[in-house]
Amino acid sequence: MDESGHLHVAGNMHNVPLVYFRTTRAGDVTSLERIPSMVGTNEARCTYPEFFVGPTGKLVFIYRDGGSGAGNHIFNTYDAATSTWSRLLDTPLTDGQGQRNAYPVGPVVGPDGSWHLAWVWRDTPDATSNHDLSYARTQNLVEWQRGNGEVLALPITLATSDVVDPVPINAGMINNNTKVGFDAENRPIVGYHKYDEAGNTQLYNARLENGRWVVYRTTDWTY
Repeated sequence: MDESGHLHVAGNMHNVPLVYFRTTRAGDVTSLERIPSMVGTNEARCTYPEFFVGPTGKLVFIYRDGGSGAGNHIFNTYDAATSTWSRLLDTPLTDGQGQRNAYPVGPVVGPDGSWHLAWVWRDTPDATSNHDLSYARTQNLVEWQRGNGEVLALPITLATSDVVDPVPINAGMINNNTKVGFDAENRPIVGYHKYDEAGNTQLYNARLENGRWVVYRTTDWTY
């Protein structure tokens, strides 16, 4: 729901044109009507739509433009006064450069007031091609940083990522299973799973400690 009480709905999309509805009367779900586009570009192959309220109180919409293994992550922002969408970023947040795409989870607001995002890169539609757990944080969704505070130029590519754990392909890491949490000192932790040296699946937690990521194995599973 936006600042003026209008409901926005998007869904039933996987590499298809944008499916988006908005109410014409605030607070009245029966007034939902189909809106053919938001911004008008990069809306032909949409996946993973997500709405959330950004740091300024405005509605934000994020989605993947492109297919699995070859897509970019787009951020839009909504102006309730004019009922119009525009790009929050003048570039995708992540760019797979036609060779891969990011599978982000978040952004999640932390106790430090920053927004935290974790993702894996995936090279093909085959989930075994997930690799390189990565991270970024921001105060305003526009300017992004590594865990150590260094500025990240946009769009973020594999080469410029803040890699939390350089997990290779075929190593048991699954997209969308990278969860951000925080410890008692408000340090970000990324939870995920991958294979151990014996090929068993294990749960790991990587914590940002003094500007660097330290990986802890959390389980002792035998399968």
